Amino acid sequence: MELLFFNPDEYERLYNCSAYEIDQVPLSKRQNIKLGFIFLSIGIICEVLYVPCMIAIRKHMDSTCFKFMFYIAIADMLCLLVCGIVTGYLAIIGAVFCTAPTFIYISGAFALALWVTETTAEMFLAFNRCVELSSSRLADLLFGGKRIYLWMVVTTLYGMYFVLFTKPLIFNGIYITWFQNPHVGYIDSFEDTYRNSMQSIHNVIVVAVLPSIYLLFALILFVKGRKISAAAGPNASLVNQKSIFIQVVLISCVNAIASAIYVSMNLVPLSKLLILVGHFCWIMAHGIPPIIYLLLNKTVRHDVLVMFVRPIGMVFPFITLPSGGKTSIIRTLETNRVTVTNTSKSIHIIMLQTNRVKPLATIEPSHHHQSANANELLKVYFDPPEVQYLVTVSKVIDFDEGTYRIIANGLRTKTQPDGREMIKLNKTILADFEYISFIFVRSDGLKALGVVSGDEAREEKELAFDYYENGG
Repeated sequence: MELLFFNPDEYERLYNCSAYEIDQVPLSKRQNIKLGFIFLSIGIICEVLYVPCMIAIRKHMDSTCFKFMFYIAIADMLCLLVCGIVTGYLAIIGAVFCTAPTFIYISGAFALALWVTETTAEMFLAFNRCVELSSSRLADLLFGGKRIYLWMVVTTLYGMYFVLFTKPLIFNGIYITWFQNPHVGYIDSFEDTYRNSMQSIHNVIVVAVLPSIYLLFALILFVKGRKISAAAGPNASLVNQKSIFIQVVLISCVNAIASAIYVSMNLVPLSKLLILVGHFCWIMAHGIPPIIYLLLNKTVRHDVLVMFVRPIGMVFPFITLPSGGKTSIIRTLETNRVTVTNTSKSIHIIMLQTNRVKPLATIEPSHHHQSANANELLKVYFDPPEVQYLVTVSKVIDFDEGTYRIIANGLRTKTQPDGREMIKLNKTILADFEYISFIFVRSDGLKALGVVSGDEAREEKELAFDYYENGG
C-alpha cells in the first residue's frame, strides 16, 4: 500500500498498464463463469455458516482457546470476502489487474494481510493448545488474563506490516487466482521484480511449523489419552480424542497445502489445475473452520442447535432438543430431593479451571435409575475427550485438559441464615490446581457461582455460592 499512496512513481513503473492491451487475451480465456460462481457460492455459504458459530464462540470467551478462535473467525470472514466472494465476481466478469487496478491492488493487499494474520493466529493457537495440555501453570503465565491480547496485538501488527510495506497479491482471471506478478498471462516473469520475499518466508514457516505443532499436540493428546484410559478402564471412550485430532489435522493440512502451492507458483510455472487447487485450499483455509465446528465440535454445535431450535420450538412446541426420551432420576439443587423428570437437561454442573476451556464437564441424568446404587444416578460426560463416570450429583471433577480426576468424594450443603447455600469440599483432594470455579445451573435457569483455591479446598474450607439470574 505504501507504493500506491506514498510512492506513486514506483507504483506507476511496476503496475502501469501501458505495455499491453487487456484484449490481447480474449475475454473467453479470461472469463470462467462456472468456477466464478462456485468460488462466490462457497464464500457466501462459509460466511453464513460462520455467523452462528461466532455467536456460539462468543459465549465461551472466558477460555483462551475460544478467544483465539473468535479472533481467527474475524480474520477468516474478512478474508473470505476477497478470496471467495470478490474472486468469484472477478472470475465471472473475466477481470485481470488492468480491468480495475486500484480495486484489485487494495483487495490483494488486505487479502494477503488477512491470510498472514489468520495463519499466524493458527500457529499461536496450536502453541497454546500444546502448552495448555502440558502445563496449566505455564499456560497461565503465557496466556492468562489480559496477556492473551498481547498475542493478538502482535499478530495484528504483523498483518498490518504486510498490508502497508509489502507487495500485494494481484488477481488474474486467466488462472482465476492471485499472483505477485500483476501481468501474468501478458508478461510472464519469475524474476524478483514483484516477488514478495516476506510472503514466501511466511508461507514456508506455515508449511513447516503448523503441522509440526499440531503433530506435537496430537502426541501430547495421545499420551494424555492413554493415562485417561488406564484410569478409567478399557471401556473408556476415545471418540473425542479422534474428533480433536481430525479437527486439527484438517485445519492445519488445508493451510499447509495452500501455503505450499502459493510459494511454488510464484517461483516456477505450475499447471492451471494445481493453481486452482491452491486457490480452493486458500478459500477452505478460511471457510472450513465453521464446517469443522458444526460437524466435530460438540460445544459449538450444541450452542448453534439451541440457537435455532429454541425459537422454532416456541412456534412449534413439538420440536424440542434431543433429550434421550427416557425418564431419569435427578437430585434437585435447591432441596437435594430425588425427583423424576423426563428431560436430560434438568440439571447441569459445569466446572471451569480458572478461565480455561468451557464447558469442562456436564453432568446429566443417567438412564440407569432403577439401580439401588446412588452412584448411578448421574452420568458425567467430558469434552474433550469423552470419558464416562457414574457419580452422584455431589461429586466434583477436576479438568486439566486431558487429565480427569475426582477431586472430592462428596459435597455437603447447608443453607445459611442469609439464604446462601454453602458447599463444603471434602478433604480427599487428589488434583493439583490453583483455582477452581464452579457454576451450577438449575432447571429454572438460576445459577450459583463460586471460586475456591486449591489450598482452601485441601484445608476443607467452606465455599459460598450466590444465586444469580441467567445471564447475570
